[in-house]
Amino acid sequence: MIVIIMISLIIYLITLSTIYYKMPEIKKENRFKSIFVGEIIILVITFLIVNIAGSKIEGFSKENLSTAKIYSLLIFAPTNGIILAPIAKSLNRLKEKKIKKDKFYKKIVIILVIFLICLIIEKDYIQYFIQELLRSVK
Repeated sequence: MIVIIMISLIIYLITLSTIYYKMPEIKKENRFKSIFVGEIIILVITFLIVNIAGSKIEGFSKENLSTAKIYSLLIFAPTNGIILAPIAKSLNRLKEKKIKKDKFYKKIVIILVIFLICLIIEKDYIQYFIQELLRSVK
């Protein structure tokens, strides 16, 4: 468990620092608010994906399944944050007026479509991850 928590913290620190430094034109307080709200959204989305993936797994105790889901959330939430990090750079470029709103929205749509495709693939991967984690505990 300690190893997974450490890996998760490292990935989170990388994600948060990447996002923070991609938004230099935005005030610090607004950066922190944006990052906080974004991370909450990512956690909720990842939580839903982990629960969907975990709902199809049978034959293991609920306690072990719950623990495996928590591990999955700790690993995949910061990874999803890395996937969405380019939004911060685009937001900063919009603030600097280096891109127009229509181009900004196009970039956001492209990033979100890529993220959606990643989530669809990730659901199966999380399900496999949970199953293998539970098999290793058995």
